[in-house]
Amino acid sequence: MYTVLLLLFGCSFNLGDKWQKLSFPKFGFSVEMPGVARHFILSSQGYKGSEGYEEWIVTEENSGNQYLVLVQELQDKTYNNRSDSWLLDNASRPDVGFLSNAEELSNNREYEGSLIFDEQYWDLKKGRKAVTRTCIINGRLVQLIFIYKPNEQMELSGRRFLESLQLAQE
Repeated sequence: MYTVLLLLFGCSFNLGDKWQKLSFPKFGFSVEMPGVARHFILSSQGYKGSEGYEEWIVTEENSGNQYLVLVQELQDKTYNNRSDSWLLDNASRPDVGFLSNAEELSNNREYEGSLIFDEQYWDLKKGRKAVTRTCIINGRLVQLIFIYKPNEQMELSGRRFLESLQLAQE
């Protein structure tokens, strides 16, 4: 097997494994995604008005499964000098369209090292599910979203993505 190293938007990957590390030095973290992510800068109507966020997405061709990373600056003065736990409870999150009609199945708070995560499971109807994993990194709301049609292999793939978040070494 040959390994090819390509520099494309600061990412490298091995052709034998579609998973690659996507680094976000500006935001202080990295994740693994199964392919090259498309990047978008979007606006969302939150309860505090229009708020911008950035999104990276990979959609698998065969399965249609989607892997999303959303990063939102928490710039409103309301968010100054607040704990991460308070921010997870109170910060306006991007209004992601496919979740607006979804049924929330569960919501758990998890503590991993210095990070606090809210992990939510969703039924999107039409046989699709989603898992969102949200945390605060350097005053920004970071949300990992995995959308899939349930089966054991896809759930393992999603878990790999959701648990791949690493803080940047300072």
